[in-house]
Amino acid sequence: MRLFHQIVVIAFLVVSTALYVGLPGNAETSNLGPVLVHVVDPISGEPVLPTTFPLPGVASTTINLVACRGEYEPASIVIRPMVRDLENLKFSVGDLIADHATISHSQVDLRFVKVWFQAGGGWNTIGLSHKGKTRVLVPELLLKDDGLVQVDEKAKANFLKLKFASGAKHVSVSQPAALRSRTVTSVAEFPIYDSAEIQPITIARAETKQLWVTVYVPPDAADGTYKGTITLTDDGGLLENLEVSLTVLPVDLRAPRIEYSIYYRGTLSEVPSISSEKKGETQFLAELRNMLAHGVGNPTVYQSLDRVSLRKTLEMRRHVGLDASTLFYLGTGTGNPKTRDELNGLSRRLEALKQIAGEQGIESTYLYGIDEAKGEKLVSQRTAWKLVRSEGIKVFTAGYSEAFPVVGDLLDLLVMAGRLQKAQAEKFHSAGHKIFSYANPQTGPENPEIFRRNYGLELWRNDYDGAMPYAYQDSMGFIWNDFDHALYRDHNFTYPTGDGVIDTLAWEGFREGVDDVRYVTTLEEMLETIPKPYLPSAIDALRYLDRLRGGIPSNLTDVRSEIVRHILRLSSLQGARVSSAPSQLRGQ
Repeated sequence: MRLFHQIVVIAFLVVSTALYVGLPGNAETSNLGPVLVHVVDPISGEPVLPTTFPLPGVASTTINLVACRGEYEPASIVIRPMVRDLENLKFSVGDLIADHATISHSQVDLRFVKVWFQAGGGWNTIGLSHKGKTRVLVPELLLKDDGLVQVDEKAKANFLKLKFASGAKHVSVSQPAALRSRTVTSVAEFPIYDSAEIQPITIARAETKQLWVTVYVPPDAADGTYKGTITLTDDGGLLENLEVSLTVLPVDLRAPRIEYSIYYRGTLSEVPSISSEKKGETQFLAELRNMLAHGVGNPTVYQSLDRVSLRKTLEMRRHVGLDASTLFYLGTGTGNPKTRDELNGLSRRLEALKQIAGEQGIESTYLYGIDEAKGEKLVSQRTAWKLVRSEGIKVFTAGYSEAFPVVGDLLDLLVMAGRLQKAQAEKFHSAGHKIFSYANPQTGPENPEIFRRNYGLELWRNDYDGAMPYAYQDSMGFIWNDFDHALYRDHNFTYPTGDGVIDTLAWEGFREGVDDVRYVTTLEEMLETIPKPYLPSAIDALRYLDRLRGGIPSNLTDVRSEIVRHILRLSSLQGARVSSAPSQLRGQ
């Protein structure tokens, strides 16, 4: 019986390989031999695991991307060797070349999607399922060195490669515990570093591996179609070229009308740590740049109200290019002072904050109220909030729909938890105030599609002013161990290293949501500049936006393509350059 089973499996693999390699209309796969390559949707709600088969996506060795200047655009492929292991597989990237322009290969970033064990609830929620005892394999990390994280499937455990002076050492980050506070571990104790360049990898026979590709289009790139290659070679003689085809649109994307912030707990420290809290200057700058590259123009500031450290924090933010006009500050809070001494203490803090903000050229400063307060605790802040606002500082805090009836007159910005409520946006706008979204969901679930949707076009559709998800990083226990907290999984869009940051699928999904809003903002602003009476193409665009406001379709890639089609048609009306854009994108 065992021999029969083996024969059946071998026969299935042979037939499957023949089917995938010999598909009609996919001649580019004919040289792949025993290796299957599929192009897949990078921002998908369906996880790709080592056991995933048949492969999702489309059998192809051509990666097609469409983007605008200044945009990061993701793509992804999955690889599955069918006959033998791919040993010491290496990747090299060439320049992307158009007729009279070149985008350097340095703008093409390759990473492996790492599948590892996370606590029960992985992919879907931040809560622990089955009292934290369940462990599930999920794709999450984007690594240059796939060996940085090793997985023991039998033990359901993760091991990280640490780079000590004495040599590399693998340590477990899977110990269960019942911690209730954040663990701050110095970089010297936990020296984790990803590689600067993509490293060779061995992919076992009949194992599915996902590769992530991100192309950055420089702001000065000429529009047109660029071609390049990603070359794969291994010790067994495999040599394969993946073609990258990038269409740079003749469009300059506008900034999103939605403000993008995020709860960022990191503060400057002389002792860098592997945690969500204490950051050395190198780590701090890397994380600020990473947030800006993902569309977050103004993360919150938790730095304490110390003149030296707060000034330095604000100067570093300005140096990176973050918003220097508005400050969302949590280094101190409004509290709910009751006595004269307590109110005087708040007045002194306000004066210090005003002075530092003024020196840095900050025009609007927001001070945080009591987090998620309800009932009497919410109302008790009114005296403090009146004092704060009398000093020219605004009030913001996280909360719920009950906030507006009792403090809506004083709450300049509600960061509202949970599902989006257009009626709440209307209420705060009626008072001249703002509403942001968070906890829809909290960060932690690895599913990128939900973050693209909920922090992208759904925000736009519900008339929210901004997003402030919680959090960029919050280590419930130790930030690299998902099993050591009594109640929650770690809230991580990214993971810290000794000198930088490791991205996740969810974080990439969030960036695509920001870009969706940039595209729809561009279309709206173009319509605002077109004189009336509208031509049919402008009427079609308005009708499409009306349909989107009624409900966002399930396929966000198709939505992006349709918005691009309308933008290009309007560009033609305005006399913009469209000759280099493919006709199928112009809708002509």
